[in-house]
Amino acid sequence: MIDTLRKEELSLSYLNAVCAYKGIAVEYQRHDEDSIDVIIKKTMTRSNGQELITLLCVQLKATAQELVKDEKGFSFPLKIKNYNDLRMESAVPMMLCVLRLPNREEDWLTHTVDELILRNCMYWCDLTKLPETDNSTNVTIHIPWENTLTPETVLNLMQKVAETRSL
Repeated sequence: MIDTLRKEELSLSYLNAVCAYKGIAVEYQRHDEDSIDVIIKKTMTRSNGQELITLLCVQLKATAQELVKDEKGFSFPLKIKNYNDLRMESAVPMMLCVLRLPNREEDWLTHTVDELILRNCMYWCDLTKLPETDNSTNVTIHIPWENTLTPETVLNLMQKVAETRSL
């Protein structure tokens, strides 16, 4: 399996684990021509007591390359097609999730009989308010450190979508 597919599978594994822990279903998209790899869904109870089947579309990326970092976050090069797709208005909110892996492949994952460790972290980003660009191949986006995708974060994002139908 080539490295890009291995990284993709690790990003799916990360998202699956985080969502499973909070009872959120992950549905794989057979085709991702619109830059959506998975849809996560859960029936959420809104603040008014109403239950709502809540959906959130996700584009997954993973990288082991050294990224430009600062105290607020890191920069990630995104293909222009993904950038434009994820900026588009949609009936279902969309987000980009980027799994940062260690540079050295042998540090990506550790397994013992007591634990399975997938190193580094996944971060999320909402691109819907980002501006158009004249770039033709890639756009560098900035993802804040505070946007870590944890079990609690993904549940909070789903609750926000249930309440406002946006991120």
